[in-house]
Amino acid sequence: GDLNYVDVEFTKPKKKKKSKKDKESSETSDVPQPSVEYSEVIVQNSKPSLKG
Repeated sequence: GDLNYVDVEFTKPKKKKKSKKDKESSETSDVPQPSVEYSEVIVQNSKPSLKG
């Protein structure tokens, strides 16, 4: 159970830490927030996309 909790905190540390500012930053941080997590997927998909 301990390992499971650690994974969740490390997986989404921004949602738990920015829980209160989520409403205020939701308008502007809504884009950059998920961008970091999806950054890895976007970068991997962007690399082959640019090469064609």
